[in-house]
Amino acid sequence: MTKNKTSIPSTDFCAYGWKNQEKYFTDGKECVIFNNITDLNKKIEYYLKNPEQREEIANNGFKKVQCLNRNNWAEKIIQLSQEC
Repeated sequence: MTKNKTSIPSTDFCAYGWKNQEKYFTDGKECVIFNNITDLNKKIEYYLKNPEQREEIANNGFKKVQCLNRNNWAEKIIQLSQEC
């Protein structure tokens, strides 16, 4: 997996960390960031046992991206890709 490999919080729950991620999403509030496969496995196990918390984070991530319109979402994607 490379640093450019990410997932969109509105559709996925976990994302591989990327440069300046804190500018866009808050880890543990709007998405879950993992650093390696071991970290990912631990977080999967944790959130499978804590569905309410998992659902809250997923909903927060969904709301975060829903407030963006087509123009500013495209601008954010371009800006993010240039920073990586």
